Amino acid sequence: ASRAKVSRKKTGRSEQLRAWITQLRWKQIFTTIWGSVAAGLAVVFVVSNGRLLWHFKKTRVFYGKKGKIPVYTVPMLKSPCLYGVFCPAIYLPEDILSTKGEMSVEALEQIITHEWVHYKHKDHIWAVLRILLVSVYWFDPFLWIAVSCAKKDAELYLSLIHISEPT
Repeated sequence: ASRAKVSRKKTGRSEQLRAWITQLRWKQIFTTIWGSVAAGLAVVFVVSNGRLLWHFKKTRVFYGKKGKIPVYTVPMLKSPCLYGVFCPAIYLPEDILSTKGEMSVEALEQIITHEWVHYKHKDHIWAVLRILLVSVYWFDPFLWIAVSCAKKDAELYLSLIHISEPT
């Protein structure tokens, strides 16, 4: 009878140990998957942004300045943007200047001012924060929705300011 008691205790402990090891393995597996995807996304973001910045620096042509921010034109850019974290700059598509006859100087100045206001609101810093959050919390669909909404909110806010300003 005492031998059966000892074997039951060993069996109970060994089952607990197996359950703990199985649980630990799943935790390790999920942690490894999460870490690998997070690191992979971070690498993709860094490499793609590095390549884009390299392309911008290689092909940019100085256009002027808005405040302290340099303004450049770049070929193959579809829309104006503020780009860079440590040395942000405004980049304009080369096509905008080729259609200068069609586009008024005031319209071009409004485009540059729009991007400059993004700089004043630190939107380039918020963009980096969004990238970091997406890299870490890639599995959360609500974060992806929040990131999308935050980008739209930044644009809508600038549009609201522009509409509410007297001309």
